[in-house]
Parts: sequence; structure tokens; C-alpha cells
Amino acid sequence: MPNIYCAVDTETTGLDIDKDVIHELAIVPLDARFVPAGTPFVTRIKPGEGDWESPYAKEIYKSQRSGLDPEIAIEAFYTWFDKMGFGVDAKGRPNRIIPIGHNYLAFDMPFIIKLFGKADYEAHFHYKPIDTLQIAEYINLCRLYNQQSPAFRSCKLQSIAGTLNVTPLAAHIAQEDCQTTAKVLQRLLAADIML
Repeated sequence: MPNIYCAVDTETTGLDIDKDVIHELAIVPLDARFVPAGTPFVTRIKPGEGDWESPYAKEIYKSQRSGLDPEIAIEAFYTWFDKMGFGVDAKGRPNRIIPIGHNYLAFDMPFIIKLFGKADYEAHFHYKPIDTLQIAEYINLCRLYNQQSPAFRSCKLQSIAGTLNVTPLAAHIAQEDCQTTAKVLQRLLAADIML
């Protein structure tokens, strides 16, 4: 099996990479047409009480005390990864997850690296992720260059989904955001919106 596309999303205790942590992680395998296929990895991670800096995060902590300790969540990921049987490529290198996310490069990836550590991240996740936010921004840029109005008024996932007639699932639930991101990518690739 080659490297596999997976929609990846995190929910965090806040926006500050130095202070906040992941409290929910979802990885949804996708087929070659970016349709969910296979067993997803979904876990809630129980941060320590001190990891919840903002008032919003403290409210989540009070209501969501369930979840795995970070070390156990990482071990659960390794178990899932091994069961998926990604195998090795023709040169004997381990195959990895090609992450597909919305705002993945600027947001999700740094938090996942913080959770796993850089070496383990690089061992399991491909170095060329696909970011639907960047695709949408590129489409808007192309349209502006060609003196057309932007295709997307906002580049938030829910807004792009609406523009592309994708019915988004509940926002800010990692697995559902993965599924919405996969549908958005399908529509971005099929749409004739750059012209």
C-alpha cells in the first residue's frame, strides 16, 4: 500500500501553540477520490488542568474530563497506524499519512508536532500535506489576477463548504471537520471556479 491520504483535524484548548494543547484528534483515511474509506483514528486527549489557559478552555475542561492521557493517546495512534498496514515503498521506506486539512499547515500541523515530537511526526506523516485553505486562497488569488471577484468571501471551512454547496457537519468536532474537509477538497478539485 502506498502513502495514504487522510483527512486530519485537531480541536485544541486554544490558539496559542506555546500554551494550548490538542484535546481531540481525528485522522480519516481517504480513497483516491478523497472519499472516507477505512477505519478512522479518533481520540479525545485529556489535558492537565494547567493546559487550559483561556476562560473558554476552562469551560471545556469542566465539561470534558474524559479522554486519554497524551502518552496513551499516542500509543493508541501507533497501534492504529500499525493495524492500517501502510507498509513500505519500493525503496523500503515506510509509507506515511499524507495529511489533508483545512488550515493544516499553520494550525493543526504545529499542534500535532507538539504532541508527537518532530521525529515521530516525520516518521508517520508525509512532508507534503494538502491544505484546503491554501487551495481556496490560491483560487481567490487567481481570480483577482484575472480581474474577477473572489470565489470565496471567507476562507473559513464552513464558509467555503457553503459556497461549494457542501452541507457541513457539526463544526469543531474533529471527525466531522475531517469529513467536511474531504468533501470540500472533492468540490475544489471538481469545480470550475478558477475561470
